[in-house]
Amino acid sequence: MTSNPIKIHNDNARHWSFLYLNIVGNICIASLILNIPNFLSVNYNFPPVVFYSILSFLCFLSITIHGNKFRIILNQPFLVWSIFVIIIYYIYLLISYIKYSERVSSTIAIDLMIILAALLPAASLTLMDRSVRHTGLAVAAFLLPALIVLDFVRPGLLYPLGTEGAVLGRGAATFINPNGAGEAALLATLLVAPILSPRWRIILLVVSGIGVLATFSRAAMLGWGLVLLILVYAGAVSKKVVGSLFIGAVSIVAFSAVIVTYVAGREDLAEGAENLVGRINFFQSGSLEDASSLERLYVLEAGIEMFAENPILGGGAGATRNWHLRASTHNQVVLLAAELGLVGLALWGSLLWILSKGEYFSNCRLQVGGALLAVYFGMFSHNLFNSTHWLLAFILISSRYGNRERA
Repeated sequence: MTSNPIKIHNDNARHWSFLYLNIVGNICIASLILNIPNFLSVNYNFPPVVFYSILSFLCFLSITIHGNKFRIILNQPFLVWSIFVIIIYYIYLLISYIKYSERVSSTIAIDLMIILAALLPAASLTLMDRSVRHTGLAVAAFLLPALIVLDFVRPGLLYPLGTEGAVLGRGAATFINPNGAGEAALLATLLVAPILSPRWRIILLVVSGIGVLATFSRAAMLGWGLVLLILVYAGAVSKKVVGSLFIGAVSIVAFSAVIVTYVAGREDLAEGAENLVGRINFFQSGSLEDASSLERLYVLEAGIEMFAENPILGGGAGATRNWHLRASTHNQVVLLAAELGLVGLALWGSLLWILSKGEYFSNCRLQVGGALLAVYFGMFSHNLFNSTHWLLAFILISSRYGNRERA
C-alpha cells in the first residue's frame, strides 16, 4: 500500500507545531517562575519590555499555529478577570494623566505592562501537552531552591552585592528580593507536588524547605508548613511523614543561630547578621520588634486609614506606592482596598473564587489550597498582581480544561 503524502505532511506539521509549542512553553515557565526578565535587567541592563515582547511574539505564533484550540484560552476565567483589571487600571491611568501625576502614571503603567506581558505567555501554557508542561514546572521547582542556596553560600555570584532590593545574608537567587524567591519556590512546589511520585514529593518538600530557609523570609518559612498541610489535607502526602518533616523543620529553625554565627563570621556578610538575628528571634520568642516588622505594621495601619477615608473608590490606583511612606502596605488586600476601595475588594474576592473553582488539580481540596496560599501570602505582600510567578500560578490554577486530564 502506498502512503498518503498529504497525511504524512499533516502528521509532520502537527509534530513540529507541538514541539515548538512545548519548547516555547517551557521557556515561559522558566522565565515566569525564575523571574528571568528582571534578573537580566539587573545584571545585563536588558529591558524587561523587550524580553516580554519577544516572549509574547513567540507565544502568539504558538497560539496562531493551534488556532483551532484558541477557544481554550478564551474560556479561561483568569483572562476575563484580567480584562476587568486592565480596564480599571487604564481608567486610572487616564485620570492620572489628566491630573499631571507623573509618578502615579508611571506606577500604573508598570502594573499594566507586567500584567499584559505575562498574560499571553501564561495563557499559552494551557495549550501545552500536560506531561511536558509538568516536566518544565518540576525542573523549575527543583532548580529555584538550589539557586537560592547557591546565592546564600556565594553572595555576589548571581548578581552584584549592593544591588537595589537585595538583602545581605539572605539567598534570593534570580529574584534579588528574598521574599519573592521564597514565594515562588513554594508556589512551584504546590503546582508540581501532586504530579510527582510520593517519594519525589517528600524530596521536593525537603529541597524547597532548605531553599526557603536560606531566604530567611518568615512568611515563606511559615508558608512551607502551610503547603505541607494543604498536601496532607488533600491526601497527596501521607500523615506518617508529617511528624518527621515538622520535627526536622523545627530543629533547623531552633538551631538557626548556628547559621547566623556563620553569616556573622564572614566578612562579606557580617553587615547582614543583625537583620537575620531579628528574624530568628521571631521564631524563638515571637518578637516583632525588628525594623522590618515595625514598618509593616505602620504601613498597614496607613493603608487601612486610606480605605476608611474613601471606602467606595479608594485613593486611586498607585496611591499607596507613591505616598509619604517608604514602602506600600505589604498586604495585597489592604492595598486593593486602599487604592480601589470596594471595587478592589470585589476583584480580590472574585479572584479567590475562580482559583477555588479551577480545574488545574484533579483534587478539589488542592484547588481550595491554591486559593488559600494566595490569601496567606497576600497578608505579607502587596506584589501579587505584578509578580510573574503569581500571574503564572493564577492562570494555571484557575484554568478550565473540560474533560482534559489534570494534575
